[in-house]
Amino acid sequence: QVTRSAGSEGQHRILLLRIGLAAFCTMNVLAFTMVLWTHDVYPTAHDARSLVLDEVLRYLGLLFSLPVWFVLGQPLLFSALGHHRRGIPATDLLVCLGVWAAYGFSMVSTWRGTGAVYYEVACVILVLITLGRWMEAQGKLQASSALDELERLLPDVVRVRRGDHESLIPAAEVCAGDHLRVQAGECFSVDGVIAAGCAHVD
Repeated sequence: QVTRSAGSEGQHRILLLRIGLAAFCTMNVLAFTMVLWTHDVYPTAHDARSLVLDEVLRYLGLLFSLPVWFVLGQPLLFSALGHHRRGIPATDLLVCLGVWAAYGFSMVSTWRGTGAVYYEVACVILVLITLGRWMEAQGKLQASSALDELERLLPDVVRVRRGDHESLIPAAEVCAGDHLRVQAGECFSVDGVIAAGCAHVD
């Protein structure tokens, strides 16, 4: 369904698929990080097995956070670079810097085998920002679809009176100053002022 979609609706579905995949990976990263946090909350003796488990969890956090960066972080980075090249200040650049700082510090801690990791922070930021943009895109899609529905209600041809002659012409050819005749049950094709007659109008 995603691959068959085109236009705004297709982009909307692909973005939703990206968010779903990233959210799955982020939940795993959160689970791994919570185990690492327990050492701060519940101090225990660090035996050899505990140290090995910590190292494995750090690498698992790195492994599961990389898809989040490729799926959600890269489009954000390209957007930030595009705005930067055009000289337009945007929040995308600040978000990318924060996410990169979290990833960079965490990677160094992972390779050293000691220190805190913040993979979950970077992942959650990317997911929440993209989710917000998805909701914005959904609102725009619904608004544009409602406008398209309204546009379809407008008549394609109108009855115009020029002098004593009345004829049907395409609505796009109506000019300022034309006198249009709207019969009972018809829709108004353009804004205007009632010159003659009276009616109840929806």
